Amino acid sequence: QCIQTFLLNKKPDDANNYLLKFSKLMRLVLENSQNSEVPLNDDMQALELYMQLESIRLKYPFTYSIHMGDGIDPEETTIPPLILQPFVENAIWHGLQYKTEPGHIDIYISKQNETLYVVVEDNGIGRSMSKKTSLPVLLKKESLGMKLTEERLKLINELKKIKAHFTIIDLFTKDDKPAGTKVELSLSLS
Repeated sequence: QCIQTFLLNKKPDDANNYLLKFSKLMRLVLENSQNSEVPLNDDMQALELYMQLESIRLKYPFTYSIHMGDGIDPEETTIPPLILQPFVENAIWHGLQYKTEPGHIDIYISKQNETLYVVVEDNGIGRSMSKKTSLPVLLKKESLGMKLTEERLKLINELKKIKAHFTIIDLFTKDDKPAGTKVELSLSLS
């Protein structure tokens, strides 16, 4: 739809830029999905391209920041491919796209002992407001995406005999209004 809009509005350079990013993302996804684990750097590159494309699509584009903790070598640290993407997708599709101003996503990655901790935090409209605003098809998409991620983490736990899990936390302002969502993921590296 973005490409069509760019072309209809006589913005061929924007359409070309979008297509280039999209093709690069597809190539990375295909390459990364051939492996059970990929370097964190490769997965983050795919995630950044995904966020750039999604930001272009929204009426109010969002910004994002990735905060990598000390002691993490993104070339040597490996994670299951696209394990963070569903959390970012939910932040965009259920939180940021309904904002009436630009939003923001923060991704914090830290390591303690042999566990990688990732926090995906958005300043979207929050889950309760999203349920009121979203189309029913988007609500089904969210539950399926989270269910598949949960099942994937269970499988990783069983196969590798490690602990991997996530928690979703609703964020609120001081006066108790929805202020976004935070997902905390812990993933054993051994």
